[in-house]
Amino acid sequence: MPTELSGGEQQRVAVARAIVNDPALVLADEPTGNLDTVATASVLGVLRRLHRQGRTLVVITHEHDVAAFANRVSRCVMQGHQRSAPRTRHPAGRRGPGGPNRMIRFDSIRIALGGIAANRLRSVLTMLGMLIVWPR
Repeated sequence: MPTELSGGEQQRVAVARAIVNDPALVLADEPTGNLDTVATASVLGVLRRLHRQGRTLVVITHEHDVAAFANRVSRCVMQGHQRSAPRTRHPAGRRGPGGPNRMIRFDSIRIALGGIAANRLRSVLTMLGMLIVWPR
């Protein structure tokens, strides 16, 4: 179940899912946020190879070391404080109707919608970036 994975495992799965279909545009929101130093270097290496292959990468990060890997950096400074979404845990053995696959889809959608709702401004800016970079 997605909720049974550690933060670093969820992060690596998200990166793998994002690049498995060879997309022309990769949006990476904190791609190294929950990773250790070795895994961070590995993910940045993958992103660098994708860029060399001609992929467009949009990386959102708070980490200066990660931003240093970029060719172009744009900074967005917000004043005030940001609320964080409450974290929820599910019992390890929970299964819904339709078996574990249906539950995985439901949890994935719930987690995604929760992330969008918790970071409204970031979500709007990401969508705006997609519209600006979208191939015509």
